[in-house]
Amino acid sequence: MYAPLTDETWEKIEYFLPPVNANGRPRANDRAVLNGILYMYHHDCQWKELPREIAAYSTCWRRVREWRDKNVWSRIASILKSDLGIEVNALLQKLEQGKPAKSAKAKVPVSK
Repeated sequence: MYAPLTDETWEKIEYFLPPVNANGRPRANDRAVLNGILYMYHHDCQWKELPREIAAYSTCWRRVREWRDKNVWSRIASILKSDLGIEVNALLQKLEQGKPAKSAKAKVPVSK
């Protein structure tokens, strides 16, 4: 069952997240994004069905990939398992299966 991260669990996880880049557009709140990711895991729904008040689905999806590429998931795996009973491999597999659909815009061939 989904429940937002407790302060105690968040404090353990926060340490392992990449630092926020001070340049450019402000980054979405990592805790809200992780709550969105966990919501998706527990509710087994499409990304676009993620309630906006939790987090933007596109931001959550990008963060899943960013954290995968930066090995964040492997660093927080033991915390997710001990505090939430979630296996990281199962989480990533489930989220990858429900990845957002690509744009429905048709590609028009270019005439030469």
